[in-house]
Amino acid sequence: MLVRTTLAGLAARKLRMASTAVAIMLGVGFVAGTLIFSDTARAAVYDGLARSGRNVDVAVRPAADAAVDATVAPPTVDAVRRVPGVGTVSGRMRATLPMLDRRGRLVSNFDHPGVAFDTGDAPGLRPFDVTAGRAPTGTGEVALAVATAERTGYPLGDQITVVDRRQGRHQLTVVGTVDFGSVRDLADQTVLVLDRRDLVAFTDTAGFDQVVVSAAAGVSAEDLAGRVRAALPAGLLVQTGDRFRFDLADDAVAELAPFLTAMLIFAVIACVVAAFVIANTFTIL
Repeated sequence: MLVRTTLAGLAARKLRMASTAVAIMLGVGFVAGTLIFSDTARAAVYDGLARSGRNVDVAVRPAADAAVDATVAPPTVDAVRRVPGVGTVSGRMRATLPMLDRRGRLVSNFDHPGVAFDTGDAPGLRPFDVTAGRAPTGTGEVALAVATAERTGYPLGDQITVVDRRQGRHQLTVVGTVDFGSVRDLADQTVLVLDRRDLVAFTDTAGFDQVVVSAAAGVSAEDLAGRVRAALPAGLLVQTGDRFRFDLADDAVAELAPFLTAMLIFAVIACVVAAFVIANTFTIL
């Protein structure tokens, strides 16, 4: 009797039942969507950062307490190369380099003038993928990050202008586009890849941002990191490739955390509101 009365009451108030169903679907959908987006975003970040840490067994960087503009001295590459068990070594050079648009104005985003990388010593240890054309192989050539090429409209074969430290202007030919993945501090900047000789000449850069190493066959990353650490002077941070990738990912995911937390809070609020609607509806019924 009670069941029949309840079913009759529900059938007589279809609109309230529909609102209850919608509240349930919205609450569950919001929470599920937030959790799915959170996992997807984290996966995308880790996948993107795989480019920077790909094939890296040992990484050498300035110490954590070093100055912001600290670099690894060029002789370090030769010192690392002489360490037993080292397979391939590559220095990664990075510097600020402004770029001009077709009207001669600075291409910037949120006041960032732009950043340039060199092509490195070994293609397998580059922190980027070539998506079109090729990487620069000599002076006078440049590759643009995909986002930079899309924003500025420069196609392959076109000429761009960069400005050196002395305000001199230099013409470079676009030979390719590259993708750095989910590198946090490049997301809002103009990004270029140049031949190392051009980068040094334009920016007066004297050292490397990182020195990355791949181990020879049969040598573990932990053993190689110990050997490299013993061969280098104090003041440099020597990490295994796994630790290097973890630090990059941890730094990038930390940027996502506040946004994902805010979304989850809104999802919880949606569920609380849905619970009130559902409770109120069944109380009336």
